[in-house]
This record gives sequence, C-alpha cells and structure tokens, in this order.
Amino acid sequence: GDGPLVGYAVRNGAAGFGRSGHGVSIAPSNGADFITAGEDSNWKVKWGSWAGGTMMVAGRSAAGPVHVIDSEMKTLPAQLATLTASGVKGSYSYSGNGSVANFQGTPGTIQKLDVGVDFGKQMISSYALEAKVVGDWKASGSGSFAQFTGASGIQLTGTCAGCNPGNGTPTASGTAHGAFVGDAAQKMITSFGLTSAGKAMSGAALLDKK
Repeated sequence: GDGPLVGYAVRNGAAGFGRSGHGVSIAPSNGADFITAGEDSNWKVKWGSWAGGTMMVAGRSAAGPVHVIDSEMKTLPAQLATLTASGVKGSYSYSGNGSVANFQGTPGTIQKLDVGVDFGKQMISSYALEAKVVGDWKASGSGSFAQFTGASGIQLTGTCAGCNPGNGTPTASGTAHGAFVGDAAQKMITSFGLTSAGKAMSGAALLDKK
C-alpha cells in the first residue's frame, strides 16, 4: 500500500470501533490540527496525530485522535525479495516511539509490541500488543505480508480488562497494518485499532529490528 499508516476510531451512538488502515483517505476540516509527536531522521520516519475539528478517514467520521505514521524509506519490493529469497526470520520490538489513545481522546501507553516475521514465507508469524488505554488491552494475530502491508491488514483478537467494569474481561478484536523501513527492513512502522465492549482504542508505532 501507498501513503501513511493510520490508526483511528469511528463512533456509532455511544460505542466506539477501532480501525487501522494503509493509504486510506484522510480529510481534516473545521480546525483539526496535526500534532507532530516525533521523527527518526535517520530512517525518515515521522509520526503524530490529528486532533480536534472534524476528521474523515476512509470516508467515515473519526472519533478521537487519528494517529499517523509514515516513512520516505519504506523497503522496496526488490529489497524485500532479497530477504524473501534468503529465507531469514526476524523480530521487531516497540522502540518507545508512537502514540495510542481511546475513542474519547484519552491518551494511553504502549507497554509491549513485538512482531515476528518469516521473510521466506512472507508471513507476519506473530503480532503481540499490550497497551493501557483506560483498560488493559492485549491482542495478537498473524497473516501474510500482502495483508499486513495492503488494504485489509491482519486480524487481531484478544481481551480488554476494565473495558466493562464489574463484568469480567470482554473479548477484543481489530486489525493492524504495517510496512518495513530501510534497505534491509531494519525498522517497521505499524498502526492498529481495537474494539471491546463498545470501547475503542487505536495507535501507531515505530519498531526496531532485534
């Protein structure tokens, strides 16, 4: 996919639904401001969030901040093919750079984000996320490179302790998108969105290769 990775939420009545996307349309208006959270100039990665005003993402009205991350040094298909031919495996972990919030705008923290990659099989073998965003969210998933970097993303499932206080730990579901960065996929950028018990969270992050 082309364009930035996006993590966002939409609202249906009082409920929120987390989403992620790659290269989807983003249309800010009515005073929406982009807040630059940071950048890694060595890898030409920038991330931040749109907040306030009115935000349309993929043709739908977004609730809360819209998280965006992108790089001018995404791994090219020919470069990725070299890694695929070698059959190597890799793992990536959260670098400490990114942002996450719920659909009401309350910021949270990414506590863990580890991604396992099988370049030979062109698979995201594992995607494990833990975040505290009002509730304690845990989710995991897997899928093909084509899904992860394309339109659909990979499916995530998990739980959110605290999303439905007094009623146990409801299930959570959502998606994650991503892209490799660097001539040898030295970095990864990703966005994610999750829903649980009418609550939603979303975010974006930069990962380092171990």
